[in-house]
Amino acid sequence: MMRRHTGSGSALRRIYVREFLVSVFLAALASLVVASSPARAAEVIDGIAAVVNGEIITLGDLDKELEERMAEAQVPEGYSMAEIRDRGRRMLLESMINDILVRQEAERLGLDVSRVDIENTIRRIREEQGLTVEEFRNQLALRNMTREKYADTIRNQLRKQRLIGYMVHQRVAVSDRELAEHIQRSSMGSSGMDDYGLEEMQRAMGFGDTAPLDAAPQVGQPGAKVSLSIIIVGSQQAAEKLRAEVASGQRDFAAAAKELSQGPGADEGGSLGEISLSELGAPIRQAVSNIAPGEVSDVFELAEQYAFVKLHSAPESGQTASESESEPAKTEPRGASVSQETESSPDAVLSRYSKSEIEQLRERLRQQKLEARFSQYMQQLRDKAVIRINL
Repeated sequence: MMRRHTGSGSALRRIYVREFLVSVFLAALASLVVASSPARAAEVIDGIAAVVNGEIITLGDLDKELEERMAEAQVPEGYSMAEIRDRGRRMLLESMINDILVRQEAERLGLDVSRVDIENTIRRIREEQGLTVEEFRNQLALRNMTREKYADTIRNQLRKQRLIGYMVHQRVAVSDRELAEHIQRSSMGSSGMDDYGLEEMQRAMGFGDTAPLDAAPQVGQPGAKVSLSIIIVGSQQAAEKLRAEVASGQRDFAAAAKELSQGPGADEGGSLGEISLSELGAPIRQAVSNIAPGEVSDVFELAEQYAFVKLHSAPESGQTASESESEPAKTEPRGASVSQETESSPDAVLSRYSKSEIEQLRERLRQQKLEARFSQYMQQLRDKAVIRINL
């Protein structure tokens, strides 16, 4: 996990978040432009959402994936859930089309991704996070993600990574001047986006937020914090029975967790300690929102298991995770004052960051440039492909 130079957290976090949103926006915008052709505005036929080089995406598959995304979506200000669903459905279809094109191209070029490749990558991520196998599984469960779903995400990322490696024959360099200008733009709050609504829509739907290769679910993300304990068991019947016993006082929550829970913190009575709501999956957030401190939630499904929680302390002043994350930073980023100077040299800008931070920022900007090249490559694939969209 990255260690940040003293006083640098808010500035770096703002830059990282902005870079992520820009890359997500650019990728989806290219897809949406292609998909907007009137020739593809046909009626939905026979349960088929799209055909990509002869490969079918069914409405059933599309809507199943949409429901999973919607379960995790947090509605941005100014949008209704119906609007998120309507626009998100088309965005999701474009994402699924791109996934098929990437897979087809990787297969054509012989860029196979084996199960061994996937498992080795997952192990590397887990070890870099300093997590045991059980701790890693628990982190996924808290985010309402099964290990198989995570593996599918890694598979897609590896395909994309290998395609990038194939198409980019020389390393993308980032000069000090380019990096300094990027830091200044980010600190000033200029993202280069004209469509803020699209950015908000994509953030709500979670596009692009699907387990990058260097980031397993981590602790320490921003958001309102709660203190709670959780019990996770394999069947709904067992969960309902255990929950009833705990709620009636027949069983102590902590003792029941130690004895029967298959989830995180079982040895500590199911305690998760103080944790950000943004680190938890939608089912847990929903359960927490329905109870007061000291109460036990109803049973809910969580990553193909069943769970219930006991809330010890709630977010202060009724603050939600999304509200906390949307608050502007209280401290001025280090690059902000520099950006107001008319003649800021790269050395002057970069001197405000540690050596490790500079290299982290440089690598992220390099990845962003690679993403831009990959978006161009995807456009070429779409231009050559035979795609029929029926939505």
